[in-house]
Amino acid sequence: MLTSLRLEHVGPSSALHIDFAERLNLFTGDNGLGKSFLLDVVWWALTRQWPQGINPVISGGRKAIPAPGKKARIRYSVRPMSGNTKKFSSTYDADSEQWKIKSDDRESGDGRGRPVKPGLIIYAMVDGSFALWDPARNYWRNADKSTKPAFVFSPYELWNGQKIDGDTTCNGIIRDWAYWYKENGDDFAALKKVLEILSADLDETIKPGNLTRISVRDVQDIPTIRMPYTGDDDEGVPIIHASSAVKRIISMAYLLVWAWREHRRACETRNRISGGQTEKPASHITFIVDEIEAHLHPRWQRTIMRALYTAICSLTDNPQIQLLISTHSPLVMAGCEDFFDVERDRWFDIDRDGQDVVLRAEAFSPKGTAAAWLISPAFDMASIRSPRAERLIEEASQLLRSESATAEDLLRMKELIEKRFSSQDRFAATWFYLADKKLKELGV
Repeated sequence: MLTSLRLEHVGPSSALHIDFAERLNLFTGDNGLGKSFLLDVVWWALTRQWPQGINPVISGGRKAIPAPGKKARIRYSVRPMSGNTKKFSSTYDADSEQWKIKSDDRESGDGRGRPVKPGLIIYAMVDGSFALWDPARNYWRNADKSTKPAFVFSPYELWNGQKIDGDTTCNGIIRDWAYWYKENGDDFAALKKVLEILSADLDETIKPGNLTRISVRDVQDIPTIRMPYTGDDDEGVPIIHASSAVKRIISMAYLLVWAWREHRRACETRNRISGGQTEKPASHITFIVDEIEAHLHPRWQRTIMRALYTAICSLTDNPQIQLLISTHSPLVMAGCEDFFDVERDRWFDIDRDGQDVVLRAEAFSPKGTAAAWLISPAFDMASIRSPRAERLIEEASQLLRSESATAEDLLRMKELIEKRFSSQDRFAATWFYLADKKLKELGV
């Protein structure tokens, strides 16, 4: 797992330093300040590959480029599955357009080399793309000494499968789910369990239904899910017709089960054909998620962090799990209040400081409500109200302070506030009380 990262003159910040927590790392910050960029670099530091360099179809995961005219450097440290933490330093080579990596004063000639074995690495990007680095399949070199590419799936490929040079790298959600359903073995049991965990606190718990066909010409079996409005005898809703939120959860559930299933089988296959070499399943699992709340209803946002961690734990005994999560959601932050462990977790906020971008480790403390999180350093909102409501509050407050305010002015403002705010609103109730006192002074 990743233990530290230092960036110099690469990305939005001129200098950035992070010491990561061993379990949960939360990242907040305004748009354009580099949260997605930071997660891309985290993925690269663990795998030495850029997602878009493997699969140009996806929209994210681009290679980091140094700031013009600056000497850029990426330094990081990784604790592998076995052994002590290792430190690396990387500078950008303009001729090869690669980040050259040094470890123990030795430089990787091709700019990439092999990473230490950091465990199983999964990256869920905000556009629905996914990337996976498997120590049993991606650590070893090809015959020409080149490193094996990680698995990177566009949203279409994740659902419908991917083939590269004639090899089927992934059957996709639809085919695998249908096959697991018919087989009704451990894989389908694991999928049902993970889906249940990820939606356990909702009224709309995701439960697999029967297979169906959606066309008389298309013979492909399509999995379905049970919904609250479908009875036990109903066919269920085809997963390709599910909502964006449900598809997001299905994608994460499938990738977790598929990644762990294929990793274990790759270990077994390698041990069988290697003449006794022992490839043990990974003890470290790193899950990187950009904007974890994407498409999710507020009810889901409150529970998704704990649910994701619990779902990963359900796949294997005693895993060492590191989560690196970015979010724009105050409900995600509020939902973390019952999950965040100050001894094992950290919250980082990215903000502007003049012309520079800075990252600060913030002290995580319960705020009580999502509204309170909105006006915390996580989101820096001055108010939780609409811009028009904020302006009306300011105008109404100034009117109370004004010595020249007339009864007509106060009555007109009172009418505007009655239309804009609920009678239970604290500001409205206070303003009405003070305005009535002032009207009495004016003889009204």
